[in-house]
Formats: sequence, C-alpha cells, structure tokens
Amino acid sequence: MHIPRVRFSLAPVSREASVLRKFLAVDGTGWDKSGYIYHQHPQLQKLLEGVRNGDDRYQLIHGYVRQYRRNNVNEFQEALKQNENLWRPIENEYLQTLSEHFETPFPSRRKIIRAYVSLIPIYPRWLDTWEFNVSYFQPERVRELACHEILHFLWFKKWREVLPETNKEECNAPHLVWRLSEILDPVILNEHPVFKEYFDHQQQTYTHFQRIRIGAVQPTTYFARLYRKHLSSGAPFADFIHLVDQEGKKHASAIMGA
Repeated sequence: MHIPRVRFSLAPVSREASVLRKFLAVDGTGWDKSGYIYHQHPQLQKLLEGVRNGDDRYQLIHGYVRQYRRNNVNEFQEALKQNENLWRPIENEYLQTLSEHFETPFPSRRKIIRAYVSLIPIYPRWLDTWEFNVSYFQPERVRELACHEILHFLWFKKWREVLPETNKEECNAPHLVWRLSEILDPVILNEHPVFKEYFDHQQQTYTHFQRIRIGAVQPTTYFARLYRKHLSSGAPFADFIHLVDQEGKKHASAIMGA
C-alpha cells in the first residue's frame, strides 16, 4: 500500500502574504476573517488602517510577514519541531487506517502531503495540491489539524469515485458537498475506534453549522448516528457515501441555511 509522508515546512513569505490578503479582503473578493487575524496580529491592523488599494495592501502585508518571521525565527523553528514530533508517531497508522476505511488508495503521485507552519490563525487547505496550514501559535493542535485536512483530501477522492458526477467546485464552499464534508469530518474523527484515541477532546464542525438543526438535533449528531450504524454494519464505505449524499439532499434546506 502506498502511504505518502506529511512534510512540514515554513510557508514561503509570499504565500503567507497572499493568503492573508485573501482573508483580509476589503473588496468582496475573498473571505473576511479579519477578526481572527487582527486579534493575533494587532500591529498588522494598524499597518493596514485606511489602505484599500489591493497592491498596496499586499506590499504592506508582505513586509509585515517578512519582519515577523525575522523577529521570531527561533520560535518558528521550535514550532516546526513540535509539529513534527507530535505528528510523526501517528502518521503511518492514521494514513493506512484512513485509506483502508475509505476503501481507496492514496494517489500514487502523492508522495508528499505538505503542511505549512503558518502565522495565520486559521487553517486553509488546497484540494488541488494536497497542501494545508498548521499552527505556529499552537503546535499542540497539529494532530487535529492534519487529521482533519488529510481526511478531507481522501474523502473527496472517494466521494468522486462513488459519485463521479460531482464536479471539483462542489468540494469547496459554499456547496452542499463541501458542507457535508465539514459535518462528517469531525464525526469520523470522533467515532472511529482508532482515530478518536488521538485526541483529548471532541472535534467540532464550524460554529455556524452547530447552530442549525435537522429535526431537533445538530447535523453532527444526526450524521454520527448514521456513521455508527455504518461502522457496526460492515457495509462497503461506498454505501455510506451514497447514504450521506441522500440524507444531505433530503435536508439540504437546513444544511444550506447555515
């Protein structure tokens, strides 16, 4: 069985700046996550105050990232080491078990899954390249972040094998297929007998998904019941994918209302 390796590295400064610009969008072209970012980087907020031109903002962000990295070079190296040390003991078991559980191999071309240790206090992933961010500030979260994102990568591979009519765009926000993945990801990590041992607390979906209800329960509770039945049934994982698809469409109005 082909098992890739997660490689941790510091995100290039230009990459950090580009992602920050997207999440600090003032013109509606990105996701506004400024509250999270400015809480962690108040000096960046002061630096960008009143600057609306996109190119000017990028240059200021790029300079901020470059200087921040220089000022904290030892701390970044320590965070890199901690991420590595906490992840490596579970890597092979997690990746092999995940592949066996989903009944699909990792793509043979994916020798490396890259994890960027980032100063950005939110953790995006890139489905095309199988790359994702982990935390510089909280390296102790590496298992939950890495397990979460790698599960997404293999989940969408399996989903599109079972439901090939799903296009790539549906695997990203705000589509129903993406929302179902964000609901099922913590369910699988919390309920699978191997995976749940990696964490000392329950994994959660996005807060706005926690507010909605399918009947009288949160969507994670609803789908956790279905997943537990699947685990006890011994049925092929493809059957569970079909079930999630059917139940998602049945309750789409509630799920899409989040």
